[in-house]
Amino acid sequence: MAGHDAASVELNRNVSFIEQALFYTDDLKKQAISVDGKDGMLLYIDSLVDQEMIQTHILSALYEKIDAVSHQIVKKTPTFKMLLTHLFRDIAFL
Repeated sequence: MAGHDAASVELNRNVSFIEQALFYTDDLKKQAISVDGKDGMLLYIDSLVDQEMIQTHILSALYEKIDAVSHQIVKKTPTFKMLLTHLFRDIAFL
């Protein structure tokens, strides 16, 4: 559990750094996400992005991948580690 707390502290620190760097603009939007019990945060500048595109191409894709991983867990396939690696690699490049 300590690792989870440390990750939450680091996430909050990173979000705070970005908020400060952008002078606490109301244009900075935050969307909490959770993948496999790990918390994350999607940050974007509202005036620079299309909300529908974020929902359609980022969040939907993320949740589809989560569903695919969940399905593989239920099947107990030996490719679970590979699926997680692929999931996080794709998230990093979104």
